[in-house]
Amino acid sequence: MEKQYITILIESLQKKSAILSELIGNSKNQAALLKEGMVDWDAFDRGTDAKSDLINALNQLDQGFETVFAHVGELLQSPEGKKTYAQQIRTLQELITEVTDKSVELQADEARNKAVVEKKFQEYRAGIRKGRTSSRVAYGYYQNMNQMNYLPPQFLDNKK
Repeated sequence: MEKQYITILIESLQKKSAILSELIGNSKNQAALLKEGMVDWDAFDRGTDAKSDLINALNQLDQGFETVFAHVGELLQSPEGKKTYAQQIRTLQELITEVTDKSVELQADEARNKAVVEKKFQEYRAGIRKGRTSSRVAYGYYQNMNQMNYLPPQFLDNKK
């Protein structure tokens, strides 16, 4: 029975590694979208939605892993279990290292993407602010010009 639990742990980590690889690919696609002059925000949002689904799957895998590990954790840490399941423990350690490396890579990619998105938003805000200012200046100019061209009637007798 314990061997099946250990196999489940290994499969869980392999699935987690595959999902993290997908997430990394998705982040790289979003980074490529952000490098374009005009960002396709719809495609960016679709990528974000896909990442959300993958993250939910990752969370489920984590919960399952923790539940299964609770059943066999003591066995794997005991001297007897370390001898009996040495190969599986090494496999688990390698997979944990792989998952950790991918997690760090993903976090770095996401941090870079976040910085680029914030910069893009600042540029858009600056453009909007500039447009509002230009519009206000043009309206003020229009108002001033209309007032300058106003000439009161000159042949009107103001006496009664």
